[in-house]
Order: sequence, then C-alpha cells, then structure tokens
Amino acid sequence: ENIGIITNRNEFLVPSFNAVLRGTTVTRMMELAAPLVADGTLSRIAEAQITVQQAYEAAELMVFGTTFDVLPVVQYDGRTIGDGEPGPVYRRFLQLLRDDMRSCGEMLTTVTA
Repeated sequence: ENIGIITNRNEFLVPSFNAVLRGTTVTRMMELAAPLVADGTLSRIAEAQITVQQAYEAAELMVFGTTFDVLPVVQYDGRTIGDGEPGPVYRRFLQLLRDDMRSCGEMLTTVTA
C-alpha cells in the first residue's frame, strides 16, 4: 500500500519511492489524475518527502492498494483530516480507477459461484 495527500493548495503528493516500493495502484492513479490538473481540480502531481505534519494538515489523506483501490483516511493519530469526511478528490480518484478497470473489458475474468 501507498499513501497520498491532497494539500490545501490542491497538490496531489505521494512519498518519494526511494525507500518504499512503487505501488501499481498509486502509480496508475498518478497517471489517471493528470486531467484533474488540466481542469483545475489539482494544482500539480508530484513525489515529495511528506512529513507527518503535512499529513496532519492535509485537506485529504488516502491509502492506495490493489485490494481496495483507494480508501480515504479521515482520522490519523487521533487527529481529524480535512473536515473528517471522505473528500471530493477521493471520490474523483475512486471513479477514475473504477472507470479505468472497466475500460479493459477483454481483460476481465468472470467469476462464477
């Protein structure tokens, strides 16, 4: 799993991958989020050295992973993140990831009970 934050300046930041594995979900999310910079939802997408203080002060904090795609973090270390509710960028990210998965219909496998 990987984390990402949305700063109060609408930056989508993920920790630099020099000490952690580059997750496929967060990497794909960084690609899919590019149009959100063009439409003004995000100001930029970047890798950064994210401090604990930046995580506390984030407008949104998210966890990315293959099993669950993206999950909002509304409380961290007992502190409320943003307004304490899943944010609008989280909802856009989840929709972008789900749409991306559905767009590859020929790669989907039907599972029967």
